[in-house]
Amino acid sequence: MNRTILRTLAIEDIDLALEFVREYYALDHIPFDWGRVRRGLLEIANDAALGQFWFVRHEDQDVGHALLSYGFDLEFGGRTATVTEVYLREAHRGLGLGTAVFEALEQHCAERGVQTLELQAERENTAARRFYTRLGFQAHDRVPYSKAIQGGVS
Repeated sequence: MNRTILRTLAIEDIDLALEFVREYYALDHIPFDWGRVRRGLLEIANDAALGQFWFVRHEDQDVGHALLSYGFDLEFGGRTATVTEVYLREAHRGLGLGTAVFEALEQHCAERGVQTLELQAERENTAARRFYTRLGFQAHDRVPYSKAIQGGVS
């Protein structure tokens, strides 16, 4: 396989990151709020304690992105990280890049004392679910919930 590099988001890359996130959200039918996503990208670009946003580079070209956020959970023994987004443009899928990205993410987490790596997949995305299972992820019988906090930054 050719070189695969995770390139860290820099402030000057925000517009490119927005483009990749918009493509990913369209693929997974997630509403895209430009202002909200831009604000989040700026926040993570300025505070590595929150996590990391990387561009996936292949043959000197940005072909996707990955987003990792940090957390803590007693069930998993302490520090956790959640892969909240992984996206590769269609022409770059099936080349082993996804596996290489997850190997890099696991190495990044191990170096930071993260005990568990988590992610979510859309129920209907059976290809992604099979891929994650092949990588060693286990599904849990839980339903994720979320709630917007009133008075939070919107």
